[in-house]
Amino acid sequence: MKKIIILLSSAIGAAAIAGCGGDNSKTATVESVAYICGIGSMTNVERYAGVIESGSETKVEKDQEKKVAEVLVKVGDTVNKDQVLFRYDKEQTELNIEKTQIEIEQLQASVSSKQSEIATLQGEINGGQLDADTRTSYTLQIQELNADITETNLSVKSKQAELESLQNTLNNLEVKSPDEGTVLSINNDENADNSGNTEEAAFIVLRKTSAFRAKGYVNETNRTSLYEGMEVIIRSRIDDTLKRASIKTIDFKNPVSSSGSSDMYGMSEDDTTSSSKYPFYAELDNTEGFIIGQHVYIEPDYGQGDSDENTMMLPSYYINDAQTSAWVWARDANERLEKRAVTLGTYDSEMDAYEVKEGLSAEDFIATPDDSLKAGMKCVEFDFSTDAPSDITFEETNAGSPDAGIDDGGSVMPAGGSTGGYSPGMMNPMFVSPDVSGADTSSETGEVQTN
Repeated sequence: MKKIIILLSSAIGAAAIAGCGGDNSKTATVESVAYICGIGSMTNVERYAGVIESGSETKVEKDQEKKVAEVLVKVGDTVNKDQVLFRYDKEQTELNIEKTQIEIEQLQASVSSKQSEIATLQGEINGGQLDADTRTSYTLQIQELNADITETNLSVKSKQAELESLQNTLNNLEVKSPDEGTVLSINNDENADNSGNTEEAAFIVLRKTSAFRAKGYVNETNRTSLYEGMEVIIRSRIDDTLKRASIKTIDFKNPVSSSGSSDMYGMSEDDTTSSSKYPFYAELDNTEGFIIGQHVYIEPDYGQGDSDENTMMLPSYYINDAQTSAWVWARDANERLEKRAVTLGTYDSEMDAYEVKEGLSAEDFIATPDDSLKAGMKCVEFDFSTDAPSDITFEETNAGSPDAGIDDGGSVMPAGGSTGGYSPGMMNPMFVSPDVSGADTSSETGEVQTN
């Protein structure tokens, strides 16, 4: 079912742009077959610029009740799993053990003393030579001593548990790395902030190198188009390398302002139109085919990478007379529109598409069927990645409505509705390519590229 989404998007967009070509009897708008069919690196789904970086972070905490004697790593070091990162102070722990043992002995001695006192008082009572008042007084003293013994025994148990913890600490003074990675930060007294507040930060933060991730940005307008756990495809910008992954995290708590940038069509933003963008991360098992720091494309996985590169599945919407003598409107060698016969193969009902065996190649351009199309019309390419019809206007509609798909802003829709003269896919945002550190390196923010 995932593939249907791509094909429907293409068909709806094609219907809109064909209308633009049909209004002018001398021109017809045509689209790339590779783009329509999602062949190779061409696909008509939204793409987000991203960068490959080493994996997620691991936090190593310390016991605030213990003193760190020695930190054995520094920021920037590469560490192995189970490598010792720091040690607690042995001398202080030994002193605490000795102190706790003495406290336990004192408490136990107190219990013995009170038990002896009880025995003495009970002997006097049993002797039968005490008057009534003295007997009552001795009985009350025994009761108080028994209560004290019960409370002291509870203190002994508590101290024995404390002693056991200290002895475990003495046997485990070394804290080891849980993962292979690079030391990003060490939050000791020397690295504390100016206020001296170190309570909120982990003692040591590692960036795992046993896993990798692609980092991208999603903006305020379409933040609901991605979600944690969503399957995505990571594509190389320089070849056909791709990997599948899933979005691990969308960091809505740390937005990056895109104020003062340009929108997807180059129109300048003012203070009222600026928005935030949020980093998101898709984790990878390895970087085979990629290198750390390489810029990539991240796109939702609708199944567009599943097709055999040698199989062309064309949405039925583009095909005329599919059941008899199939043909399409195609651009000829002279960039004029022609009726071209095609040989069809199997029909995929899930995709609502036919396999095209002959008559078309990925390099061809075709038009969406329309009553206004005529053979011989001059063909004009519609470039989904950069072009838009010059008469497009926008209006704010459905602000904050459930159907708008936006949490806290207005949705931008084409004047006249979702089929008002251009492909809905053109409204997908594109985001600036982060550099290796995640910083912006381009002035083109707030866009999504579809190509």
